[in-house]
Amino acid sequence: MIEGLNAKYIQALAPISVAGGATATTVEIDTIGFDYAEFLVMAGLIPATGFATLKIQESDVTGSGQADITGAGWTALVDADDGKIVACFLDLRRRKRFLTLVAINGITNASLIACLVRLSRAEQIPATATARGFGQQLTV
Repeated sequence: MIEGLNAKYIQALAPISVAGGATATTVEIDTIGFDYAEFLVMAGLIPATGFATLKIQESDVTGSGQADITGAGWTALVDADDGKIVACFLDLRRRKRFLTLVAINGITNASLIACLVRLSRAEQIPATATARGFGQQLTV
């Protein structure tokens, strides 16, 4: 089996320009049925002092009660991180069900960012492109 077929992909944060002093929060990720998550954060044009905070939060209840996950955050993304990907790998067997990424732009200039989440090690293999999070897929 092709490894990617046993996973779900979520565009948690479409490429966005986060205004200076603003906060961007991803869609809430429901991890039910998966044992592993990979958060891939892509940095675009980031001014010298960059994002003050990037952190992953969790909750047992959808829409409320999010709390920071210890160790699941980056201190900052700065100008030197333009065009780079930073990642966080989470073992979901010890986590709460719902996850979000919070990006706080602590500077006055806008910064570009995007986030893709890959859920894997599914209890049941997603059977369709839609269940895997795709509008279309090719299996060659």
